[in-house]
Amino acid sequence: MAQSTSEVVELYVFKKKEVAIVCPSCGLAKTVPVEPLRTKGHWEVKAKCTRCAHVFRISLNFRKYFRKAVALQGQLLDAAAADAPVARVLVRDISMEGVGLEVQDAERTLSSGETLVLQFPTAEGEQMRKDVELKSVRGDRVGARFVDRRFDPAVFAWVSAK
Repeated sequence: MAQSTSEVVELYVFKKKEVAIVCPSCGLAKTVPVEPLRTKGHWEVKAKCTRCAHVFRISLNFRKYFRKAVALQGQLLDAAAADAPVARVLVRDISMEGVGLEVQDAERTLSSGETLVLQFPTAEGEQMRKDVELKSVRGDRVGARFVDRRFDPAVFAWVSAK
């Protein structure tokens, strides 16, 4: 009988054509092509071991840069409307290209594709403003990419902080 687990195996697949999936139960490694998995994004997919029938989940991570877990209070502003507040947010993670947000209080519905200003504290305690494009909106979770993705020392300070 197959055992299942809530364990998630994270796979980093950026620029790879194949990825090795290793069963967390018996250790069997199997190499599979990435292309059929690309449509799944970085969401979780069920997997079943061909040796021991163990069922587990894999999380496909196609990100180019490491994401650092943080907990920073911030807000989204509408620059086109004189910086009108759009939502209070918690910055949950940050990378050199973007952020993961948790919406805590929104003035309106957020939509994928819109560009807003994210304001949040720097590692030194000052306020940083970054234009962001909302890439995914799933309930209170928002994935946003920095519009200007050139190297930013203030972002790097968060990503590289211990």
